[in-house]
Parts: sequence; structure tokens; C-alpha cells
Amino acid sequence: MVIGSMMSGGMTDDYVISMLSASRVQVSEVFFHPCEEESGEPYGPNPGDLRALLSPRLKEFLTSSDYELTTYAGLARETTIEHH
Repeated sequence: MVIGSMMSGGMTDDYVISMLSASRVQVSEVFFHPCEEESGEPYGPNPGDLRALLSPRLKEFLTSSDYELTTYAGLARETTIEHH
């Protein structure tokens, strides 16, 4: 599942939490394009995505849920380990 590909520039902690809460998949990719200043690009880096990414509410949701943050490299390692 991919979250945020159509929300670039408009991500909020409410949106991410609601999408993850409704999801029933094991792996989700969440798109963020954070920056500290407006880029002028409607779908480019933006402070709103940074606020969502740094949200204490989102952090609390993730730590109190059964989510594990990882990277593509981390997923590849886990997949390799599971198949051996």
C-alpha cells in the first residue's frame, strides 16, 4: 500500500494516522517530501510534510501500534532472512 502519493504537499498527521488505521496490509510505503521552507512547487518539498513527519501524535500512534519503521534496504534484509 502506498500512502501520500496523491497528497504530496498536503500530508498531515491526521491523514497518515487515518490511512494506516484503515490499512490491513503488512507493508506500507508513506511518501513525505519535507523541507523547512516553501519550495514554490505544489507537489514538491514543503513544511507541511515536515510537520506531519515530526508530529508527536504520529510518533505516539506508531509506537503504540504494531508498526516497524524501516527502509527499502531493511525490507530487503527482512525478506532475505524470512526466505532462508
